[in-house]
Amino acid sequence: MGRWSGADALGSLSVARDIASMASRDLAAPVNRAVFPGYAKLEGDRTTLRGKFLKVTSILLLFIMPAGTGLCLLAEPIVLLVLGNKWHETLPLVQLLAINGVLTVFLSAAHHLNLAVGMSRSTSLVLASHATITIPLMLWLVPVFGSYGANAAMLIASIVTAPFNIVLLGRAIQFGVREIVDIIWCPLASCLVMSVVVLIIKLYWEILATVTGRVAYVATASGIGALVYAACVFLLWRWQANPDSAEAWIWRQVTNILNDICGRIRVSYRKMLCAKELHK
Repeated sequence: MGRWSGADALGSLSVARDIASMASRDLAAPVNRAVFPGYAKLEGDRTTLRGKFLKVTSILLLFIMPAGTGLCLLAEPIVLLVLGNKWHETLPLVQLLAINGVLTVFLSAAHHLNLAVGMSRSTSLVLASHATITIPLMLWLVPVFGSYGANAAMLIASIVTAPFNIVLLGRAIQFGVREIVDIIWCPLASCLVMSVVVLIIKLYWEILATVTGRVAYVATASGIGALVYAACVFLLWRWQANPDSAEAWIWRQVTNILNDICGRIRVSYRKMLCAKELHK
């Protein structure tokens, strides 16, 4: 990048990668590191390992997909608010890298499982093939398209190497097209509905030139989009009625947290009433 496109293009790509990778770096990476020892302990029980992997990956996608989609849709006001107008050229980079980040989450989860079951050599070959595809594409695209060419090269390499990761997962556990559809259809359908709502808000929102207008737009669009996404996920989960799905697990966790909060409030209220009675 620095050789053919200069420091400005390299800086734009670096900043765009930092912004676009927030979801995958801050959410997915800690989870994958945490579950890796558990995967390794279940190496001898591939049936249980398959169930755990599907649930963890489904939960990750339920959060990462709307985050990446939302960042792609709201890239303009977010970049202009955080970085300023001089970084306007990074908008397409952030949008493409946000899409690539969602795909990277799945590939990273697959890498961790393959390593846990002792398929380190195959995983290394897949990672090497990613670099083998990325570097020649960069040598071809960067001199012509600059940072956009580097971005496209990374995205193409991720798409091309994705089937190899699926094949390796099929060897480690029973995993194929059906499993991909099972873990992706609900968040994908909900993201499509959310995208339509956010685009409608953008269509009728006029004040984007000022900082206040941009903040209001980001807060309104992201808040309404999150509510729409959560409602779609809940309705689709209720429709399929799967008690072992990731949505069911999240619902149980949310219910437990709310019950705990309500219990604490009730206890505090009773203590307050007792204190008032003793005071009288």
